[in-house]
Amino acid sequence: MIWLRKKNISFWKHLAFAFIIITGALLFLPLASLGNYQVHDLSLKIFVTPSLEGNTILDVPPFGSLSAKTHSGPLELNVRLERIGTELVKKNLNIAPDQMQLLSDLKKEISSHLKKFVLYSLTAGALGAALSVFLIWRPGIKTILKSGFGGALIVGSLLLIGGTTYRADSFREPDYNGVLAVAPNIVQLASEILPKLAEIEDHTEAVVNNIQALAANSSVLPILGNPSEESSTRKILLVSDLHSNPLGVKLIDSLINDFSIDFIIDAGDLTDFGTPLETETVKEISKLEVPYLFTPGNHDSPQIIESLKALGNVVILEGNILSVAGLKILGFPDPLSYSSDVTEKNPTLWNEIVLKESKAYQQIIDQEVPDILVIHNPEISQHLARDNDIPMIINGHTHRQMLESISNNSFRINPGSTGAAGLRGLYSEKGTPYAATILHFNLTQGPLAADLIQYDPLSKRFSLERRLLEENHSEEETAEVLTDQTKAGE
Repeated sequence: MIWLRKKNISFWKHLAFAFIIITGALLFLPLASLGNYQVHDLSLKIFVTPSLEGNTILDVPPFGSLSAKTHSGPLELNVRLERIGTELVKKNLNIAPDQMQLLSDLKKEISSHLKKFVLYSLTAGALGAALSVFLIWRPGIKTILKSGFGGALIVGSLLLIGGTTYRADSFREPDYNGVLAVAPNIVQLASEILPKLAEIEDHTEAVVNNIQALAANSSVLPILGNPSEESSTRKILLVSDLHSNPLGVKLIDSLINDFSIDFIIDAGDLTDFGTPLETETVKEISKLEVPYLFTPGNHDSPQIIESLKALGNVVILEGNILSVAGLKILGFPDPLSYSSDVTEKNPTLWNEIVLKESKAYQQIIDQEVPDILVIHNPEISQHLARDNDIPMIINGHTHRQMLESISNNSFRINPGSTGAAGLRGLYSEKGTPYAATILHFNLTQGPLAADLIQYDPLSKRFSLERRLLEENHSEEETAEVLTDQTKAGE
């Protein structure tokens, strides 16, 4: 019995010893990442970590990562891009023969670095096992060395299993994370629109010429309000849903120059995916010579908002009343602008969000009623329109130009899509017109009129329709001017 008891004790002791060796070896594996691996002019960190699945993760900060199940075994291979050297771009990416040489060089260098990686991993496993056994059991040097050898053997066995079962073709269908999650959509979008980018050049010239014609012809439209108070009337350009379309920014610039705009209100969705890859549109906005008030939409993101905040002419509407040109303006970001999602798939949850946001916004409005309220989402704007007499409520999102009377002195307006639903509009069969609205707002009389402007690239039709909003006018009383490219009634 005593012999059997000693045998059981010895068994459990050896089992605990093995557990400590395995645990220590696996926990120290990330130490292999302490040194960088220079592959041509790329600086990489390569290491393995314990994992239930045999995945490979390619980390490309700050854009995100790609991952795929590539091998068997409880190890995850991590490859992190630390730096891309300038020589790689200068010398190797411009000339086709050099590209072939580059691939040949990369294969050779990766092979040598893999040997280095295996050696580092074995050393990390040995060190982890030996140190763990020493800290817990305090054995002699011989046992410590055996433990280190055992740790290296375990790591080597796992690396061998992973290497012999590795399937690089698994990355044909990887999982995307972070900004790279939208990469497949961007690539598909680019492949569809690149052949039509020449159309932007044609439309740009048409926009500039015809906006000038609309401005010249607008003199025939009804006179607004009291001419003696003309100096207290503000011209506000209302835009929305540019969706990264550069022609939309060109349209805005032309309207500013030809209609003497005081400032701009953008009701959101400046971008399509809210990624840093779309910051070119943001840069173009910095060139506009009037203040640009922006309310983030569901397609925007925290990264885009931060990029806009860095521009001198942009103000983000984030729940505080601002005084601009004598008008009190209040705006709220779309709830989804704080995340990478553009829709909430759970209808019940979305309804709860709309009600919660509406109540929170109402509390702010109760403290001080603005002259103009800007909210990207029409559902929230409808909630607030029912219980308030705000002179003008602006929303976007639907890509449809709309003006409705809520009461005798309160209106709701959607400028339409100033980017024609984005670059997708270039190849959409149905087509969405480029749209914007010029709001004439008097400091004492309130909103006087709205000039609804549209450009339909399919029919080449430009139009400006003025709707009078004064109390002594019906909202249905309108007048329209067209460019000489088309005729009324087309």
